[in-house]
Amino acid sequence: MKRIMLAAVLIIILLQLQVNAGVLCQASVPGNANQDYKLQSVTVSGENIRLVQFTLAEDCYVTIKVRDSDLTQLAEGAMEKGDYNIYYKSSDGRSDRSVKCIMEIYRDQSKTEVICTREIMLQGK
Repeated sequence: MKRIMLAAVLIIILLQLQVNAGVLCQASVPGNANQDYKLQSVTVSGENIRLVQFTLAEDCYVTIKVRDSDLTQLAEGAMEKGDYNIYYKSSDGRSDRSVKCIMEIYRDQSKTEVICTREIMLQGK
């Protein structure tokens, strides 16, 4: 009788673990879908300019801002799936400090549904 009870308890535990694993897998899927949205920065050699490169996985509405002294808007608008380059030069002429670059991706221009947000630091020299 003890073996039957033990087997029943183990079966219940295994079923619960299987259900929990399914929930975890389902929760992780949307995050993986957003990995096709990329944001990166390249310092242009010898210049006070930074190249901001980004990739969009689908047609969407994009805003890209740099949190500097002026909160510079680099891009805003509906864009098609693909790879893009934008050049950033600090308005105060200082290249020695790092600034944050923020990309927000929305389903459409109503900005009601956020698909993805990415942030990187644009490194100073």
